[in-house]
This record gives sequence, structure tokens and C-alpha cells, in this order.
Amino acid sequence: MIVCGTDFSDAARDAMEVAASLAMRLSQPLLMIHVARPPSDLGLDDNEIADEASSDRLNDEIKRLQARPGLLVQGRTIEGWADESIVHIAREEKALLIVVGAVGHRRGTHWLIGSVAERIAKSTTVPLLLVRNSAALMPWIEGTGKTLRLLIGTDFSAVSDHALRWLSFLRDVGTCDLSIVHISNPVAESCRLAIPGPVSRRKLHPIAEESLTRELKKRESEVDLGGAVHSEVKLSMHTPADEIARMAKEKEIDAIVVGLHQRRGLAGVLYASQADDLIHQSNTNMICVPYRTVDASLHAIEAPTVKTILVATDLSVTGNLAVAWSVRMASSGTTVVVMNVADDASRRSEAESALSAMTLRAAWQENVRLSVEVVESDDVADTIRSTGERIGADLIILGARGHGAAPFVGSVARDVLTASERPVLIVREKD
Repeated sequence: MIVCGTDFSDAARDAMEVAASLAMRLSQPLLMIHVARPPSDLGLDDNEIADEASSDRLNDEIKRLQARPGLLVQGRTIEGWADESIVHIAREEKALLIVVGAVGHRRGTHWLIGSVAERIAKSTTVPLLLVRNSAALMPWIEGTGKTLRLLIGTDFSAVSDHALRWLSFLRDVGTCDLSIVHISNPVAESCRLAIPGPVSRRKLHPIAEESLTRELKKRESEVDLGGAVHSEVKLSMHTPADEIARMAKEKEIDAIVVGLHQRRGLAGVLYASQADDLIHQSNTNMICVPYRTVDASLHAIEAPTVKTILVATDLSVTGNLAVAWSVRMASSGTTVVVMNVADDASRRSEAESALSAMTLRAAWQENVRLSVEVVESDDVADTIRSTGERIGADLIILGARGHGAAPFVGSVARDVLTASERPVLIVREKD
């Protein structure tokens, strides 16, 4: 089912046409919803008159849409707040998509909260299509041969990755060209990867460029929408929302795709959402994909793909058990980087010899790509974390404790677990 909210404005009518065409294209029923103002906003008599007029208008629209062969249309007129009601009904009906226009505000002091569409984006568990320019969408939906031009910004988080995976839904409608962009600040990237030396504000360090390009190409390879897929790193000191809105206008993009984190409470106040800013300021059609959907608990048990493993050992028994775990977990096609963080140059040769012995082919499955890395550093935890970022590790494995003066004594495992944005497997030695 596709759910479309309307307030009978011109923008809502455009959204209705888009929703109806999508429903026909996907062979889905269409549910039209008009949310009348709460009774407290009007006097009793006025409220009854308004309800009757709204129902009549909605019925007229439904009759007009029902003239389309094969389109099943239903309608509901209810009282309440538009954003809350539309989100609730879409969730209850297990809708595939919500379609709304770009206008509509609550009355009185509630105008400070923002538009209806923006508030739907903050709480929906169903993907949202925000229609601002129906002319850019209709030829694609109606199958006239137009290729839809999409732009998605990625920060390589689970939120943006989920939005990227959801785009396969659009393949059932028509062909899409996709631009994937990562907005990069050279200073921030150098800090994330712990790159030593001077930092340029105008140019990425080669290590950062290699890391970002690899992450983009990985995502590029996982998308097939029938058209071209292009990815790029865009250097900018502006916010990602500002830069993506500018790029969408420059590239004449038909729709911007955003993942919705939908932080709640104080976190939503403290951590400004780039998606919220983009929805508010862009004049382009928006496809908003919530990360926390009704079936999120089921998605959570989908097996992740592990292509690159970083295993760190301090050469203690516990540290080497982490290597043994990586031997067991690495399958054909996996890349495994076995690393040691040496506290001084005198231990480097010893560590390299020990790691080389651990990567003898007899212990590993065929077609596992192996490499050894020894890094001199006083900050063991951050070196492991930044190495995981640099090589794009899907999993980091390390021991929970070491012996004697080994660097894993104390808080290293905890610090890696706390600081890393990548999955971490902690291996403990059995007593």
C-alpha cells in the first residue's frame, strides 16, 4: 500500500498525482488521507461544517482517481495532527511508502516545530517521498523512458548504508542513475586516520584519499538500479547539507536520498541532523529512508558480510588467540591484516618475524589474502582503531589482556571497543 496525505493545496495535488501513478506502476492500493484540524482549533458547529466539506473534497478526489483503470483507491478523513496521524496510519497499514507535498504547518505556536513533511520525517517508520517538483518524477514513473537522477550523501554509517540498500525498491519503478557523494573535510579525515605530519585544508592526504575511495567503490559495487552509478569525494568546509543541496542544483538532480537517524529527546537537540537541515532547505524532491523501521529487529539478524579482518596481537598467549580466531573466521576471498603495535624500534624485527610465522599458508584457507603490519606507537588503542579505519576493516579482533609489560595490559581492549565505529570481537583466554 502507498499512503498519501493531502490538505487539498496545489502541492498536495501534485503529490497525489505522483502517489497514484506510483501505485499503478507497482500494482499497489492507494490510501488517501486528509487530517482535519483538532476540535479544539474550531468551535463545535464550525468543526462539523469543516469535517463535512473536507470529506466531500476527499471523495471528489477519490472519484477522479478511480477513473484510472486498475487503480484501487481508498480514503479517510480523520481529526488530529497531520504528521502524527499519517505516520500512525502508514505504520498500522504496513505501507511501502508515504507520499506528501512540501507544504502544511500546524497553527498557532506549533509553527516553530516546522512543516508537516519535516515532522513526518522525524518519526516515520515508513520511507517518505517528499514531492517538490512532480514534473521531474512523473515521466520516470509513467515509463516514458526517462532515467531518474538520484543523489545520496554517505558518511559510511549504518544509517546511510541502509538508505543505499533500500534504493533497490526503485528498480521496480524504472531505471535510475545514482551519484554517491561523501563530503570530506581534509583536517577531520587526517584526525580520523591518525595521519602524522602537516595537514592541508585544501587537499586530502593520499592515505585518506585511498581510504575514502575504497569505501565509496565498495558501496558503488553493491548498487544496481539499471543505470549509471558514480561516486566521488567532495572536499568542503561547509556542512554536508549545504554542499549536497548545492550539488543537487548544479547536477539537476531529480531527487535527493537521505537516511533518517531520528534521534530522540536530548540527543536530537544536541546532535543536529544533516538530514533535517537538508529536508528543510532543499528545493529538490526528497526520498527519506528511516533507519529504525517496524521490522528493524528482523533486519538486525541479517548476517553481515566480512571481507576484511584486522587482527591485533601483542604476541602474548591471549593476543595470539585472537589470530587463531581470525584463522577460523576467514573464508575464501577474505583479506586478513595481522598487526602488532611495537613500543620501540628494537622490537620491530622480532614482531615482524613472529607475525610472518603466524601467516604461514598451512593454517589458512585457500584464497585468503594475508598481510602483516607492524606499527611503532605509544597509543596502542588509537593505532588499532585508525588502522581499522584506514584498511576498511569489517571486523577488528583482539585479545582482552596480555602479560607483563605487553601493551594490551589494562584498558587497550576497552578503549578500542569504545572508540571504534567498526565491529570489535574481544577474545578472552580460558582459565
